[in-house]
Amino acid sequence: MNIKLFKSSLSLSLSANHEFTARALIPEAGRSMIEMLGVLAIIGVLSVGGIAGYSKAMEMYKMNKVIDEYSSVFFGLQQFRINRKDTSGINYILAKDTGILPAGWSVWGGSLATDNNGYVSQISQYADDPQFLYMYLFLGNKNDTPIMQAKYCQNLVQKFVQPLHDTVYVAGLSSQSHSQELVFYGDKYCDSNKACLSNLSISTIVEECNKCLKQTSDHCYLNVIW
Repeated sequence: MNIKLFKSSLSLSLSANHEFTARALIPEAGRSMIEMLGVLAIIGVLSVGGIAGYSKAMEMYKMNKVIDEYSSVFFGLQQFRINRKDTSGINYILAKDTGILPAGWSVWGGSLATDNNGYVSQISQYADDPQFLYMYLFLGNKNDTPIMQAKYCQNLVQKFVQPLHDTVYVAGLSSQSHSQELVFYGDKYCDSNKACLSNLSISTIVEECNKCLKQTSDHCYLNVIW
């Protein structure tokens, strides 16, 4: 009798354990699948964020690279001007012929050039006063979004033009119908009545760039006279 009871209870115990184990495995497998999907979702989100971050970083890299190239052209041609003590013939053609023009830039229409971001600019003798050189940059590129155009404008003014405050005569943003939107003078020419380029604030740069670029029927230009 005791043996039968032992066998019976053992059988029930094994059966119960087997059933418990089988039941336990099912939800474990379910949780593992949910966890796996969660991990995959997180990886997907991180991947998208990483791609977006990389894209923005590359945009800034390209923008900063072109700004450095403008500075290189500016100072290279400025050295020719100092050596010659004359502004005639100082333009992008000279920059190309002397190796100052950055790789990838193209010169066309005489003194016009297209930079590596697709923006057009010109350097020539200033017609109103030949002792100065004149540079303008056309801040419109159909391949760029309005946001990128605004960033390009802001970075050009802040990182390229403003550091030249001890060299330039005047710098400004303008559109064809609104003349000068923003005018600031170099250190030698600014006073209580003429705003100094060195004092130009970031908020003013952002505001004026947005104002100039919003003239959709016009073109917005960055002008530098030195």
